Amino acid sequence: MKITKIPLILVGVLFSLFLFNACQTTKIFYIDYLNPAKINFPKELKKVGIVNTVVSDYTTQKTKPKWEKNKALLLGDAALLTESLAEHLAEANYFDEVVIYDSIIRLGEDNAESQPLTTEEVNNLVDLLQVDFLISVEDIILNAEMNEYLISEFIISQLEVETKASMKAYLPNRVSHIFKDQITDTLYWDLNDPANFYMKEKQLVEEASIFAGERLASRLAPQWKTAERLLYIDGNKTLREANKLIKKNQWESAFDLWNDFYNSSDNVKNKMKAALNIAVYYEMKDDFEKAISWATLATDLAYEVDEVQDRTPNQIYGSYHYIPIKSYLDVLKKRADSSVQLEQQMNRFNDENN
Repeated sequence: MKITKIPLILVGVLFSLFLFNACQTTKIFYIDYLNPAKINFPKELKKVGIVNTVVSDYTTQKTKPKWEKNKALLLGDAALLTESLAEHLAEANYFDEVVIYDSIIRLGEDNAESQPLTTEEVNNLVDLLQVDFLISVEDIILNAEMNEYLISEFIISQLEVETKASMKAYLPNRVSHIFKDQITDTLYWDLNDPANFYMKEKQLVEEASIFAGERLASRLAPQWKTAERLLYIDGNKTLREANKLIKKNQWESAFDLWNDFYNSSDNVKNKMKAALNIAVYYEMKDDFEKAISWATLATDLAYEVDEVQDRTPNQIYGSYHYIPIKSYLDVLKKRADSSVQLEQQMNRFNDENN
């Protein structure tokens, strides 16, 4: 098993975030929000059928995979992938109906490569399942590797599994698929955790296959995401009073305190804290323009508080306030960019609500 030293920059980021989160003047809370799908569907496509067209997978492969130098190339479990995709699509409540085709279409065929569905096959499946279109699962491949990372005097053992899965969408009476899409993502298991000491290869494949189904579903329908947010809650009387209001879910009153505090304070650090809290307040109201404006202000103030202009590049990543606040600003910008697409996707429900 190889030992890799994590770059100092990464250590600096981790150390900075640890200090920021651990500081008693801040607290973490969680928000839930919808992430848009990567693919837009016309509102006329309301019923979707999920089919498995994988040719070979972990359960049917004739040759067992080999681990060499703590690495292995594995096939996923196509049935679990298909079931997971259908389940997560159904849970999203985006399509009126999600129907899974239980029979295996291609699995076990001699041809090593997945073949596209013919127009006749698509038409027959659409009629059988009584759906508007089909999503076919094409393949799933797992690149597994066990690594050890040396951080200071600690050795972190980790199993990393890069998961790749692809799918195609078909409409009836078309000569070819309407789109092909794939996901590439990585799962990590902490091998220092006793629960993972004796992880079997089969368990790895099953968990990665279920995960891949969830990720494919996120490409097709908006999915709920839970994210951490930070607030300054201590350091002066105003922040403590605002925190009491938040505990009672009185965000409007807390905002008034932060806003007055920002306008009345001459202290750069206090203004930075108030600005960040106000940015979070506006994000929760989905007002991304104001949230970004206040987060930008907080970032500029943090730059001054942490004296970033006098730091080396490596030292910047150890900034107590600047890096976490700037990272939050980047998140807000991404959410703002995706909000337009989300609004377009959710318009399919407008006619139902009117």
